Amino acid sequence: KEEATRDDRRFFIGFGVVWVLFSSIFLVNGLLMLHDESRLESEGKQTTAVVVKMRKHTSSGGRRRSSSVSYYPTLRFRDATGKVHKVEYEVSTDNFPIGEKLLITYLPSDPEVLRLVDDGLSPGVCFTLSGSFFVLVGCGLVFIGYKVKKKS
Repeated sequence: KEEATRDDRRFFIGFGVVWVLFSSIFLVNGLLMLHDESRLESEGKQTTAVVVKMRKHTSSGGRRRSSSVSYYPTLRFRDATGKVHKVEYEVSTDNFPIGEKLLITYLPSDPEVLRLVDDGLSPGVCFTLSGSFFVLVGCGLVFIGYKVKKKS
C-alpha cells in the first residue's frame, strides 16, 4: 500500500510538471500575441486590404482524430508611405473571396503584424486565458502529489 501511495505521488508530481511545461507554451504564445495586439492598438494604422489569394491547409489528426483546416488569405495593402505589402493571414473560415476588401490594422514598423478590424475575440486573449487555466490545472496536480499522504 505504501508503494502505491509513493507511485501516486510520483505520478501526480511528474504529470503535473509536464502539464505545466506544456501549458506554458500556450500561455507564453498568448502573452506574445497580446503584446502585438497592444502595439496594434497604440501604434497601428488602418487601411483597406484586398484578398489576392487563398490557401487552404489541412492537418491530419492521425488515425482516430479528425483533421483540422486552416485558411490563409494573402492580403495586399498599401501602407501610409505608399509601399505595397502582401501578407498571409490565418483565419478559421474560407469566407474571404478573392477580390474582397477588408479593413485591417497594421504596424507601420512591421507590416507583417496585422489584424482584421472587428475580428471578434482576440486570439491573444483566448491563448492567454486557456494557457493560464491549464497551468493552474498542472499546479493543482503537483499540489495534489505533494498532499498525498505517506502511509506507514
